[in-house]
Amino acid sequence: MHNLAFKAQYLMNNWKLIIHLLFRTKYFGVNNEWHSSFPSIFGWPWQKIIWGILTIRPIYTNYQMMKFRASPGVGFVSKNTYNKLFSKDRKKWKHSGRRLYR
Repeated sequence: MHNLAFKAQYLMNNWKLIIHLLFRTKYFGVNNEWHSSFPSIFGWPWQKIIWGILTIRPIYTNYQMMKFRASPGVGFVSKNTYNKLFSKDRKKWKHSGRRLYR
């Protein structure tokens, strides 16, 4: 439960930056600000943002990139914070031995 509280607090403190990284906004969320005075070099035009929302795949790719940027090797967040945010504390699903494909 403590880990969930940490994730909720982290989300509340950095939600603007998370939206910026997921949807690649040009001005909103850059450096966790409401409106940046300069456009982000990674920002997408609004048409591409809408297309990314509709097709889902670009948003998932952006999530993976956000997770990579937070990894201890890259160092945007500390190793302790990374482990708290992305640790697998739920039980792993076991393969039942049943074939899924023919």
